Amino acid sequence: MSRTVYALDTEFAVASGGNVNDGTGTSSFDAPPGATHGLAIDLPDRNRLGFGAGDRVRLTLGDVPFPDATVIRADRLSGGAPALVFEAIDPQGDPAQVVWTPGFDLAGWYAAKAGDGPAPVFRSRDAGALRPVCFARGTRVETTRGPIPVQYLRPGDRLLTVDNGPQTLLWCGYRRQVGLGASAPVVVEPGALGNVARLVLSQDHRVMLRHPLAELGFDSPEVLVPAGALVNGRSIHIAAMRHVIYHHLLLDRHEVLLAQGAEAESLHLGDDTPAVLARTYRALPDSLLPKGAATAFARPTLTFAEARGLAVEIGIVAGPVPQPPRLLIAA
Repeated sequence: MSRTVYALDTEFAVASGGNVNDGTGTSSFDAPPGATHGLAIDLPDRNRLGFGAGDRVRLTLGDVPFPDATVIRADRLSGGAPALVFEAIDPQGDPAQVVWTPGFDLAGWYAAKAGDGPAPVFRSRDAGALRPVCFARGTRVETTRGPIPVQYLRPGDRLLTVDNGPQTLLWCGYRRQVGLGASAPVVVEPGALGNVARLVLSQDHRVMLRHPLAELGFDSPEVLVPAGALVNGRSIHIAAMRHVIYHHLLLDRHEVLLAQGAEAESLHLGDDTPAVLARTYRALPDSLLPKGAATAFARPTLTFAEARGLAVEIGIVAGPVPQPPRLLIAA
């Protein structure tokens, strides 16, 4: 049986349209807290009062329903009060976020901050939250049955890997979210990374680079780099969108897969951040969390800065990462 919780108007506020993820990890308020009324949160389990990142809930804001909202932030403010951010798509298909601080006067905080200078913003992610690596819906992954779109893959399917031939898919999950800011996908146009068709990935998803300069700098001619580090604004670019559906593919070990003809990693679950992983992949059974040797990477992995430097040397990119476009939505 569900339970409905009602928020005080002074403890929540909304960001919508172009205000969603319009800063680096932050969103702008549509209006001061207290100007929006009637937030109700339906909990699927009346005995469970807590929230975790990745939880799905139903919201009602005034008379507008958001039946499929996701918790994207669930931590605490410096004073100890809870801070929750829900993300959803409104009935018109536009992105929206609701920040709720039960027990904390968000309206008073906003008024004090607004008097000091620029309009306040709110952080839209947990501090230090993991950004998972994902294929966008529609990406074709090579299997023993040929290339299959990720949304049609199921546990037990045999995926082709670069190193170890066909390997069994243990788990596949997906998440629908706003495709703005850090969550906006990277689009790799055909041929940019050996791909035969357009490839769409999350910014942190690693792809394979082969080059003698990689061996010179990192003792391996093959390295895995985040796709976001290869953005050049032309053949590899960031595409803001109202929403994106990201899919995760877990095998027994970290592998290099063939996606649209490009070499890209499977989901890597290390054992160094179990609490974050448990929140991010709430649907993943504990029995599938890898341990020991299973957490090894298939290739040396580079940080964003290392990958960007290598991409500049190779000539894939030239200079700073082009900024993703804002998704401007008419009021």
